[in-house]
Amino acid sequence: MLNEKNKRRYGPNFYNQELRKLKWNLQKGRDMLTGIKLVKGNSHYHHIDYDRFNDNPDNYCWLTAKMHMKITANQWSNPTIGINAMLLLSNNLDILKMGKIPQSWKIINQSLYHKILERFS
Repeated sequence: MLNEKNKRRYGPNFYNQELRKLKWNLQKGRDMLTGIKLVKGNSHYHHIDYDRFNDNPDNYCWLTAKMHMKITANQWSNPTIGINAMLLLSNNLDILKMGKIPQSWKIINQSLYHKILERFS
């Protein structure tokens, strides 16, 4: 249950369970950056532009917990990576809304596929 203090930390869309489910389905249960399959207990809901006061529904996406921590850490320690991640997440959202698969998902999955093949060769 959310207390009043937590309700003020983020806008109402952040807590909107219907919006979260729509985002999950739009992303096909995959990490918005990498396309890796998400596990419900190990995924985070992320503000794409890092602004927790921006409550625009298009400012939210699902990430693996590990990816969320990496992106958020780079927001301050390496702003170039943080900005690139923000742009890629936003771009991937637009592509998914058009019913297409983001290029970054294809590249990452192809790389993983080749690594798996190498292990069994």
